[in-house]
Amino acid sequence: GKSAKGNDQLRSKWAGKDDTWLHLDGLKSAHVIIKMPSGVPGNEELNLAASILARFSHFQGDWAPVIYTQVKNLKGVSGVAGMVTYKKEKHLRCPLVDISSLIEE
Repeated sequence: GKSAKGNDQLRSKWAGKDDTWLHLDGLKSAHVIIKMPSGVPGNEELNLAASILARFSHFQGDWAPVIYTQVKNLKGVSGVAGMVTYKKEKHLRCPLVDISSLIEE
């Protein structure tokens, strides 16, 4: 999502409960949802998603601090657009990859 409202819509209307949600750890950022047929993203998918997340969050750096969990472990905070609480989260530092050929803005 590119905005707080977009983050809410992405999570509540588009994502499935077993999809994976990503956010920059400890920073204000966009949300990214990974839809995987197997339900479990590997390192390549996480690094790609982290790179997309960093780009749309205007994060500067070579490694993105990422927090992720399944969508079913999220709960929207009433009255605060885009904010969620979560459980069963994992923390990573993902190397950013070049996504310029994948993204059209």
